[in-house]
Amino acid sequence: MVLLKNVRGYLFVNLLLFLMIFSVSAQTETLVKAINCGGTNPVNLNGITYDIDQSDAAVTLSTPSDTWHFAHMTPMSELYHRIRGISRHRDTPDFFAYTFNNLSDTHAYRVELHFAEVYHGVINSNWDTRKFNIDINYGQYSFTNYNIMTEAATQANSSNPLDGARKVAIVSEVVNISGDQLIVRIENVVGGNDANISAIALYRIENTGDTQAPTAPTVSSTGQSSSTVDLSWSGATDDIAITGYKVYQNGSSIATLGNVS
Repeated sequence: MVLLKNVRGYLFVNLLLFLMIFSVSAQTETLVKAINCGGTNPVNLNGITYDIDQSDAAVTLSTPSDTWHFAHMTPMSELYHRIRGISRHRDTPDFFAYTFNNLSDTHAYRVELHFAEVYHGVINSNWDTRKFNIDINYGQYSFTNYNIMTEAATQANSSNPLDGARKVAIVSEVVNISGDQLIVRIENVVGGNDANISAIALYRIENTGDTQAPTAPTVSSTGQSSSTVDLSWSGATDDIAITGYKVYQNGSSIATLGNVS
């Protein structure tokens, strides 16, 4: 006899073994702030409005840094016609940063950074000089010697770094904060070529909860002995997602599995 009981994803098998099903909570994202870095006008891209690049109550921009306008970037989006950066002619390490204010440490945030390779002078034998460092929220995520050309090419599924010309590399990371601020810092590398950024978008992640239990799969045993048991089951389903299973015997965990069936 196999007794199945679905209580928030618990299945009891033969009263000795039971299977725990893990599902995930639904998440939504709310835009906190999007910035057209170096831009003097708002720009819309994919339904997101990127505001002009300036300090306000939501974000503080630290200097020194420069802005450049590259009209030759058409037909790329207008969002990538302007950048904020640090000139390579500075012979000492320097940085600029965007500090997002008035956040909540009860939420996680997703940071999306856009880097467009816009300068025609890099698209030649000097392409490998476009290197700089990125730091998100005091080292939660750090990128050393980040190269827009190679990253944009990789994201375009090409192994040729020159294929990164006139393309965009995007960094997207989820971070937790302590306090009410989140900082994105761009740092030049001595000998590197113009550390720069095209756009930033910050999203707050909302946990909407999981109120529906997973469905109970059909569990069967094809053989058992005093020390082993063979279990099989059809995959559980959930309105959001199934992430894995745990098998328990007499209240003790004996196996952890991914989303198998």
